[in-house]
Amino acid sequence: MLEMHGVSRLFSSMNDMIPGYVVDGIVVGDGTIERKPEAVHSFCRALVRAFKFIREEEVEARKSLPYYTSVPEAVAMKCALREVSPDGREPLDLIRFQIGMIKLFSFLNNDMDIAKIIDYSFLPPPTPGWEEARREEIGFDEKEWLEALPRGS
Repeated sequence: MLEMHGVSRLFSSMNDMIPGYVVDGIVVGDGTIERKPEAVHSFCRALVRAFKFIREEEVEARKSLPYYTSVPEAVAMKCALREVSPDGREPLDLIRFQIGMIKLFSFLNNDMDIAKIIDYSFLPPPTPGWEEARREEIGFDEKEWLEALPRGS
């Protein structure tokens, strides 16, 4: 969908970097941020508005999928939509957990300091208490999630 709107040259999805593993994230290089900071800000603001639209107007969001994708409306109305955070952010402990899972399943071999690569400064200001609210919303409990992993993982 990014290609349809001419932004694929500026942004990459995390799935482009780790094929076969779906994680959400937008990656923007330093050069793009330096050359086109307003485009980055505009994209991030639009992304947060899209998250809000999906959360508040799910049926309408689903109806728009066929226009922007090759997904038939019958499928769009039944498919699972990812739970999106209202502020466009995820708690860093949840992201660290996801990176651990990516490593566990051998999609990533190197450690990374996510504090150096995740920058929420381009997003609108967060809602106070957003991290705890997000953890509660998705039921993030690291111990419980680890225990639910298939045996042999």
